[in-house]
Amino acid sequence: MRRLGQVAFAALAVSTFMPSHAHAQATLGPAVAYHDDFNLGIGAGLNVPVQEFGRGVSIMADFFYFFPDNDLNYLELNGNLTYSFPSEDWEVAPYILGGVNVANVSHDVTDESSTELGVNLGGGLYFDMGRFRPTIGAKIEVSGGKGFVVFGHLPFVIGG
Repeated sequence: MRRLGQVAFAALAVSTFMPSHAHAQATLGPAVAYHDDFNLGIGAGLNVPVQEFGRGVSIMADFFYFFPDNDLNYLELNGNLTYSFPSEDWEVAPYILGGVNVANVSHDVTDESSTELGVNLGGGLYFDMGRFRPTIGAKIEVSGGKGFVVFGHLPFVIGG
């Protein structure tokens, strides 16, 4: 297991310096996340390249419904701008992200609900596997969701 961790670290380090054009088309698909306060979440993710802003710029949007261990309901909607570091010949592209989140928490027993707006800061990796374009990432939510989230999108290319 330690060897696998070393290989993964080496792959991440190499991909940081040798990035890719892995997400040149819009993608859509299921997503999964883990929030340090609200546990497992499931949802959907959309990634749309915005070539007008420059090569490697995309809009990453996702929605997650989380499953806390108590009587809470928690969901969030995220809209992020990502920048992947361009390269011509790699199938993995590291990216950074910044954006906003809208987080809603409600309590089943008291029927109370609260919605907050926050900021996302993070990054991850895009993978180019043909029409299947998985994405992994991590972000810190400042206000709004207020936490650390690790996520993965499992999208396919949509359209042409």
